[in-house]
Amino acid sequence: MRSLLLFAILLLPAQAFAAEEDAPSFVAFPIETGLQQKLLQTTEADIYLEIDGDPISADKLVRPEYVLGPQVQARLREIVHNQMLTSPRVYVKVSVTEYFDVRQLTQQMKKRFAETSFAPKLRLKGTVLEGGGTRFADKPDFTLPNQPAKTIADLRLADDGFEAFRVTSPLARRLTYGADIFVILDKPITRDFQAFPPKLVAELKEIVDELAPQAHESLLLRCQTTRDGQKAVDEFCSRKWDPNDPFGASLPSPADQFAEQLGFKQCRVGTRTMGIALEDLLGKKAPNFQLQNQDEQEIDLHEFAQGNVIVLNFSGIACAPCQQEAPHLTSLQKQFADQGVKVISVNGYNESPEAIRQNIKQLSLEHPIVAMGKEVAQKQYTVTSYPMTFFLDRQGVIRDYHHGFDKGDEVTLQRKVEKLLEH
Repeated sequence: MRSLLLFAILLLPAQAFAAEEDAPSFVAFPIETGLQQKLLQTTEADIYLEIDGDPISADKLVRPEYVLGPQVQARLREIVHNQMLTSPRVYVKVSVTEYFDVRQLTQQMKKRFAETSFAPKLRLKGTVLEGGGTRFADKPDFTLPNQPAKTIADLRLADDGFEAFRVTSPLARRLTYGADIFVILDKPITRDFQAFPPKLVAELKEIVDELAPQAHESLLLRCQTTRDGQKAVDEFCSRKWDPNDPFGASLPSPADQFAEQLGFKQCRVGTRTMGIALEDLLGKKAPNFQLQNQDEQEIDLHEFAQGNVIVLNFSGIACAPCQQEAPHLTSLQKQFADQGVKVISVNGYNESPEAIRQNIKQLSLEHPIVAMGKEVAQKQYTVTSYPMTFFLDRQGVIRDYHHGFDKGDEVTLQRKVEKLLEH
């Protein structure tokens, strides 16, 4: 039976451990809320484990036993017991000051997970290397002052164009670097962005006030940017020197002003570049192409689309989110076929027609898929990240899009089709 002292230590969810020279500093949390899953971009893990990787990277020695040492296993057992997990799936992040080759570590970690006597059996369901400075050096604890140690559900509210979360659980606070409110914007930032429109600011302020965070220190904004939109975001977050200040103080950035409008001291912006120039596509006729489908019959997009609403999808067999999305595309075609909706997928990975035919059979797909579409995807549609789906009106004009695919996005795809049919 564990000592009372060890039991108490193990129950501290956000505490970094380093009791022995070779014992790793780490944190481990149960993954319980939708916000935590969004931040980790996974719905297939039950436990989050973050390890200080500097002792590994400093001497370039890969020691998988460091990842699943006695202290780590003890903490994992506590989580498994408390959450009553029968087949625990673990997401591992290795935090390092400087990047190093983590591929060998990942392979050996998989072996270590497979060989451990941990019961019930641990399954490794994702690994990631985070560089740029380990968080174990000076700030191991990301909980709020007077914050209960137990996990609290992260409250979510949404409006047209964004989702907003009150960040309360210790894991979510760690993943957002201590943010009080986390906002995800639907619409990407384009090259002409300078500031958020007053209507969006007012709606967001109303939602944030309703979420009622315990503190108003930090707001974290996550959004996608187009290929050129990243420069606009950088400008939005940058501070200019005040020419009238003899000491060279800086003026508030547009992001600082935005934070003040919402009642916060600071606003940090996290971006994901889509690698696509939506500015050059939306509102314009979709570029035409002629490619062969899975039965080696040539399809001309403009002829295929004539007079119909088109769901034009770019994807690949080797792309896991694409594979999750594909059956829903067939469902869309079936659901809206009598209203003049057609679905077509372009294989942007240049996978063979035979591989596409096998994939169609395996997933029971019924919408056409054209092969060898990498050049069309990259040069005509500037697509470099999959899946990417465009929505064309009956005149063949691109009116909307959807990038990526997560669980629940099938509802978003359906709503975009319905909206296009209404107009």
